[in-house]
Amino acid sequence: MSYYKDAQMAIPQGEMPVMELHNSSPLQAASLNNNQPVWQSVFVNLCQQADNGQSTSVFVLYGSNQKLVTSMDQLFLLSTGQLIRASKLVPGTHELMDKDGNPVAIMQVSMGTFGEPLYRLAANPPYAGNPDGHLLLANGVIAGDFILNMNAEELTAKGFVADPQAASRV
Repeated sequence: MSYYKDAQMAIPQGEMPVMELHNSSPLQAASLNNNQPVWQSVFVNLCQQADNGQSTSVFVLYGSNQKLVTSMDQLFLLSTGQLIRASKLVPGTHELMDKDGNPVAIMQVSMGTFGEPLYRLAANPPYAGNPDGHLLLANGVIAGDFILNMNAEELTAKGFVADPQAASRV
């Protein structure tokens, strides 16, 4: 539910570090149509520092040496169209989704204290019981916003969140 301060978030004009966004900043958010992202311009509803950098974070290395540091419970969109928590990602088993719906290989997932604050970010469309309008592009991959994390239990019950027990372990 949180991104490291320099995570590049998609905005209508390109990208902007999450720490430079504020309430009412323009933002790009996606909905899925036949497992393909459809992007729309929305606004930031919430952008705030989430912690002091002392909580456990997840470092994800993917694609061609791209990386993202997030909170343990950050939801990522898999190439299957389901969401999964960052702490449940398995290299060689899961693939993330890029802005065009293409799969992105995960090379490494590690956890530890990063020492820098993370930022919560939420888009303004009303939550309708599904991920639509709350999928954001962060450093080239699609991840959920704070609203999705707050509703993760409901989304899991509805089948939007992948069952990590169903995936084979490496």
